[in-house]
Amino acid sequence: MIVSDLIKASIRLIGTHGPTETPPPEDIEDGLQALNMMLDSWFTERAMVYAAIKENFSLVAGTNTYTVGSSGAFNTVRPFRIESAYIRDSNNNDTILEILSDMARYDSIATKTTQGKPYILFYDPQMSLGKVYLYYTPNEACTLSWSAWKPVTQVATSATALTFPPGYERALKYNLAVEMAPEYGRSVTPEVAVIAQESKRVIKNLNISTPDMQLDVPGQYPRVWDINAG
Repeated sequence: MIVSDLIKASIRLIGTHGPTETPPPEDIEDGLQALNMMLDSWFTERAMVYAAIKENFSLVAGTNTYTVGSSGAFNTVRPFRIESAYIRDSNNNDTILEILSDMARYDSIATKTTQGKPYILFYDPQMSLGKVYLYYTPNEACTLSWSAWKPVTQVATSATALTFPPGYERALKYNLAVEMAPEYGRSVTPEVAVIAQESKRVIKNLNISTPDMQLDVPGQYPRVWDINAG
């Protein structure tokens, strides 16, 4: 799907141009900006993310805080949220990490330098480098593996070809029309609004993982096994 074709299709749904009319270049550029803003908003919603990015990082014994981002200790695109994570030790044993949602819970740990196998992770996605805090402090070199939400790369030009899983093209076309309509002083038709909502809902339903079972492991936090993980 070429971005310019997507924008033209969305503009036609607004009703400002007929099927045989070509929108002027400035309208295509406005559509590109609207698309980038819409994608940025979509991918803050977990159910609109079709795949969390899986990555592995080396941990150093005695170090419990790591920067994340370009040129950080974890040199990768800074995620805006960590979905799940585990530690793999030198014996290839895995420990699921509890992901803390706020700094206050991490701050409540009295002695953060206690060493052992980490079982708690707090992630602070500050700009421009995020920070990962672990407890316990690793007592040996090990590996941190996580699934993280990453920002969608901005679409550079209207000539860019987009590749998404099935279902996204329809949702992009109709929701972009809803996004752009106010710039033309218009509202989309009720039919277009309904399709925009429903196509987005279909994607969310497909992307939501269903937990299969939960096992409590002594000394660890519960593991959630995902039937969609394969």
